[in-house]
Parts: sequence; structure tokens; C-alpha cells
Amino acid sequence: MSYLKPGKSSILSTAVFLSGMLTLGTASAGAQFGTTTGVSNTVIYGTIGDTRNSADAVQYIYIDDRGSSITVNAKNSAGTTKSCATNNGTMMATLRGITDGSRFYINHNNLGTCTIVRTFTGSVYQPKNH
Repeated sequence: MSYLKPGKSSILSTAVFLSGMLTLGTASAGAQFGTTTGVSNTVIYGTIGDTRNSADAVQYIYIDDRGSSITVNAKNSAGTTKSCATNNGTMMATLRGITDGSRFYINHNNLGTCTIVRTFTGSVYQPKNH
């Protein structure tokens, strides 16, 4: 049977062990999907948290709730803006449920009317940093 004597071998073993423990302690907790604010001729999408946490000072998303109608406004990192509005009760309820960690996808027509509103909420979407 062989025993380790205090010295370089045991110090190296301890260093490797501690290094592994530190690496484990800094691992990410679960999958994360980062997203930017997207706008196109017919779509607005993104997450409020990722947009707020983005490195640029260009992107924004805001939801203007006026009680009987809601307007969604967005600007992507290229500076393109889009907005759409709805007074549809189901769409308004969905928009009111959006949190800083929700991902949303909104279709709109060329008149600026929201036609489809979808939201996704889960641990993979990043809330805004406080």
C-alpha cells in the first residue's frame, strides 16, 4: 500500500480538487435563450428583460395600456421601429400578462393592427437585471 507524503503531490491534488469545485460552483443553472428585439413588416418579438439588458442603448419595447386598447411599440438594434394596437379583449389580456421574463411574438398587419399575440414564459427567458 502506498501513502502520499505531504509535499508537491498532495498540494497538486488539492489544487486540482479545489479548481474543480470552483468550476462546479460557477456553472450556469439551466438553459437560457437570449433574444434581441425583432421587428419586421409583420412581426414584433422579443423579451423585455433581454431588451433591457442588451449592450446597446437603441432597443426598446414598451406596452402602452390605455384600458380599452393597448399599443405595443418596439425598436430593434438597427433602429427600425414598429408598433401595433389592439382592442381585442383576449389579446389585451395576453399582453397584460407579459412580464420582464416573458417572450412574446406579435403579428400585425400593414394598418398597424395586432392580429396574433403569443407569449412564452419559462426559465429559459431572462428577466431584466435590477
